[in-house]
Amino acid sequence: AALKALGLPAKKSEVRAAMREHGACPETGALDLRAFSAVLLRAYAAQDPMDAMLESFRLFDRAGHGRISAEDLQRVAVDAGLNRELSDKDLQDMVRFFDRNRDGEIDEEEFLHMLAATSLR
Repeated sequence: AALKALGLPAKKSEVRAAMREHGACPETGALDLRAFSAVLLRAYAAQDPMDAMLESFRLFDRAGHGRISAEDLQRVAVDAGLNRELSDKDLQDMVRFFDRNRDGEIDEEEFLHMLAATSLR
């Protein structure tokens, strides 16, 4: 359940095998923090980096129109509790900075370029 909550693909059989491999308690299935971290790292390593980046894009582009606007950034800032730290001008400046084709929004290609340029993959 924890892996799915984190957006990681998780098949029960694979999760159980990883838990056994990392010393889960046979009676309760509980893992200590070190073992849980190892299971998480294994799940993250199995992810396709491109899929992970596009999933990140979709967190901003909830409408699914293939672009991120300053309004989309504002919504995410509010959701993350950052709306007091980031002004509308700050968000518009972010869009302008990464908007390579100057259409006023960040498309998937620009988003991927931004991740590559800032090493936030």
